[in-house]
Amino acid sequence: MDGVLVELSLSPERHVYLNRDMQSSEELSFREFAKIEELFAGGSATGLLYLGLSDFKVPLPPSFLFWQTFSREFITRLLRGRFCSRG
Repeated sequence: MDGVLVELSLSPERHVYLNRDMQSSEELSFREFAKIEELFAGGSATGLLYLGLSDFKVPLPPSFLFWQTFSREFITRLLRGRFCSRG
């Protein structure tokens, strides 16, 4: 193992969080994990915003890729709605 076994999970309370379950098959480098862990410590919204606005040099594990795609779509729709409503 060259990194941290971790995945992004959704809680019953609808919060996205870093799940360090040792049964995870997803792995992040220590460097990427440290960045993402720090941002998710500020809450789900901060972590998801970072994922949505960032480009990573290495492919993300499936759960991170899912939430990155979700966040990018949300940001895109939000900005389109904002600029379109102004005329």
